[in-house]
Amino acid sequence: MTTAGDNRPAHQLDDWSEVEALIVHMDLHDDEALDSLTDLRASLDQIEATLVHRARAAGTSWRTIASMLGVSKSRAHQRWAHLDDVELPD
Repeated sequence: MTTAGDNRPAHQLDDWSEVEALIVHMDLHDDEALDSLTDLRASLDQIEATLVHRARAAGTSWRTIASMLGVSKSRAHQRWAHLDDVELPD
């Protein structure tokens, strides 16, 4: 899937500044970089859950979600099925 007007995948990040900052930070302060990586993972997990929730609300199947995230259908359902009963903020 591409965005209108260019050939980049629609899911490609436009701003890698946080990732680049983490990489630069890693060279200088390994312990702090690990903390930053933990925070980044938590943020990505929250974004992922929000996107899965929105996809399910729009009628996207577990099979499609699993395929897009590179996991099995059963793993996707096991990990995020509880979101069908939860309202997440927009």
